[in-house]
Amino acid sequence: MLRTPTTKLSVNKLYLDLKSRGLRVAKGDVYIFIRHLTDSYLFFPLPIWTRSERKRQVNPKKMYVIDNGILDAYSTQTTENNGAFLENLVFMTLRRRGHELGYYEAKRGHEVDFVYQRDKTTVLIQVSWTLKNDATRQRELRALVEASKEFKQTKNIIVTLDEEWISDDKQIQVLPLWRFLLED
Repeated sequence: MLRTPTTKLSVNKLYLDLKSRGLRVAKGDVYIFIRHLTDSYLFFPLPIWTRSERKRQVNPKKMYVIDNGILDAYSTQTTENNGAFLENLVFMTLRRRGHELGYYEAKRGHEVDFVYQRDKTTVLIQVSWTLKNDATRQRELRALVEASKEFKQTKNIIVTLDEEWISDDKQIQVLPLWRFLLED
């Protein structure tokens, strides 16, 4: 789980991975182990944003870590995964602010990193290290535009390391990390 932070965790895939490595473990034990890790506040599961309790239970949860230093210490990647570090930091900030969070999958399958309700407004947040790459920018914008059509009133935000601008239609605000950390 530390090798692939901020991604959806499938207990079945984890179980099969452990089994393929020759480890004898029951699937129930994997569930218990993950529960111990979340009970000790090492990991925080993020459910899908939906009104259906059943869907929240059966859909995989994204997993976040209490501290980016732990991610860095256990990273086996030769290239830095800055986007995951940034997304993990944004999650921990939103969690500390007391928001009831989820991730959202729009009807066409595009995923929004974080969703929460503030008054009557649904706040949609995407996290990306940079939007300088056109494909990345289009992917992040498309997900927000798609998801915002499925809610009555939204505030759409993209958090990046250091970019700041507002879309031409004034619907999407891009914030640098420092501003996001200072504002609520």
